[in-house]
Amino acid sequence: MSLEIGVILICVASMFVTWLAFGRRLKGTKSARLMYWLKSSLFMALSIFVWILYKEPEIGFVRAVAIAAALGGFVSLVSSQWIFLFP
Repeated sequence: MSLEIGVILICVASMFVTWLAFGRRLKGTKSARLMYWLKSSLFMALSIFVWILYKEPEIGFVRAVAIAAALGGFVSLVSSQWIFLFP
């Protein structure tokens, strides 16, 4: 499996897993929604980081962390932008 397809599958699976684990009984407060977004971003970034290091070990630790953190935060924000829009 290629790096790109793996990242896409990890993002989709991560969104589903974090919703099952943290989002089903989400309270209406902004702090609870922010914590859900942070947990989702961290879980996704960690998963992407491990995949990048597995598929492209020569990329380096720091670059893999930067790519995974940016991609995990962005995808989580885009997929759950309702967290910040609705009161």
